[in-house]
Amino acid sequence: MMSNQLDLKLGMIGFGNMAEAVLKGIVARGIIDPENMRVTEQSEARCNHLLATFAIKPTPDALNLLEQVDVVLFAVKPGNMKEVLAHIAPAARPDHLFLSVCAGIRTNTIEEALRSEKCPHPRVVRVMPNTPALIGEGMAGICGGANATDGDIEIPMAIFRAVGAATRVEESMMDAVTALTGSGPAYVFYLIESLIEGGVELGFEADQAKEMVLQMVYGAAKLARESDREPAELRRAVTSPGGTTAAGIATLDDHKVREAFKACLVAAEKRGRELGG
Repeated sequence: MMSNQLDLKLGMIGFGNMAEAVLKGIVARGIIDPENMRVTEQSEARCNHLLATFAIKPTPDALNLLEQVDVVLFAVKPGNMKEVLAHIAPAARPDHLFLSVCAGIRTNTIEEALRSEKCPHPRVVRVMPNTPALIGEGMAGICGGANATDGDIEIPMAIFRAVGAATRVEESMMDAVTALTGSGPAYVFYLIESLIEGGVELGFEADQAKEMVLQMVYGAAKLARESDREPAELRRAVTSPGGTTAAGIATLDDHKVREAFKACLVAAEKRGRELGG
């Protein structure tokens, strides 16, 4: 067994883009033996894709899946979660660890749905990943429910580090995680869209503006990540007094762009709390 391999059996309920990203990372990094993974999915097309891409035969039903695994990853749409939990609750065991990537679904909601005489203290861990996990560059926030142990937390930490990075937070901060890094890629894409549109207005062809902007954003992010200097210092290094960059930054400040981004995060966090009830 590889040194970083987890000796467990993982089952996924749902096989959308995020579940596929996780499975791809697990296989690429050797985190779990593919023979120890099970997936159940209602879409025939997704089932065929699973078999063709990963050579994993779909498990017909979630109840059957629970009989075969130690760790269960919920990767269904939040609106379907209540139905899924009611369906599998009779098969929940004390030795199961339940992981959820369903936005807005609290750990206590899952615990209450799975609790039974046979499984009085369900162990639940909540994860908020993001779409860059699709290329192995995701960022996930992870928190444990009332019955989850530190050892339980380490399992999803290892899994989601296989598709990027992961950090442990208190559940009270999960809506903030959703606002900052869960929704965050959309804000970056919004910025990219705006810069491309601006480039076109300056006279570039759309394809050329896109190429220039994507490389610039990628390079700036890579520099910020790899540099010893803080982002503010890197910004100041490009901003000569009275120069072109200073004129641009002054315009952003005039339009209160910094305050707008902060307000954006506050609005997203508030909506997360509303969706979670």
